[in-house]
Amino acid sequence: MEEQLSATEFSWEYDQEEIVFYLWGNHWILAVDEPSLDGFREYLAELGANIIVDDGDFLIANVDGPGGVWWACAQVFTDRYYEITVVQELEPPERPQEEELYAEEYADNVYDDGYYGEYDFYPPLINPLGDVAAYVYFDYAPGGYVDNWYYNADGEQFTFFGWGERWRLYVPVEGQEDPLAGLAAHIEALGGEIVENSRGLLVGELVDSAGYLWTGIGEYFGEDIYILTVVKEIAVFPGQTLTFKPEPGRDIGFVTKSNGSHSAV
Repeated sequence: MEEQLSATEFSWEYDQEEIVFYLWGNHWILAVDEPSLDGFREYLAELGANIIVDDGDFLIANVDGPGGVWWACAQVFTDRYYEITVVQELEPPERPQEEELYAEEYADNVYDDGYYGEYDFYPPLINPLGDVAAYVYFDYAPGGYVDNWYYNADGEQFTFFGWGERWRLYVPVEGQEDPLAGLAAHIEALGGEIVENSRGLLVGELVDSAGYLWTGIGEYFGEDIYILTVVKEIAVFPGQTLTFKPEPGRDIGFVTKSNGSHSAV
């Protein structure tokens, strides 16, 4: 049994898409010597729990309890036992302000990737709803290679290659006539520009005051949601010099942009 304040990842598949979200709080891992989740379902029913996912051998549920909301993710591993991850949801620790982090990392044009080693979730700069809790789902991946392709409503492919932190936000769109237009306005209000705007797909990018390149890619996902993928990268522009000092054994990458092209190194 384990207890610690950290981010716990829950994931499942929905409509052939992997949904991943993170919970902050104390967590415990319990092994139960039973071959099915039937007894656990009965226990959750007694607690009045809300079942989020249940496909027979795997379920996720939450319930209001002492100290707030409690989550449980249970999975059958063999015909002998199943495992439960229980999370007492708590507020995540306060993070330093982005501007403070930028100033420290880019002091004297030296990049220190120690911050990335924490792998904690924090909201991206391109964040049209403002509050992470307002999204249907979200997930986050720390610095690494990003290789995605997208299609607009005309079947045209847009390919994105990069290296950096990646957020994926599921944005509710109920009652909005043109949700991607709102995303475009949000990016432009941050000082960015729209580089692709076609039916079903919008791509915008901006460079913040510390020199990071942010790319936002919005695409429709059914009638009630669009998926916003946000990537934050270290960008090197013509005439600029940067010195990198990664930790031993830790990869680091950056991107270059010239003449409209986007390349990851």
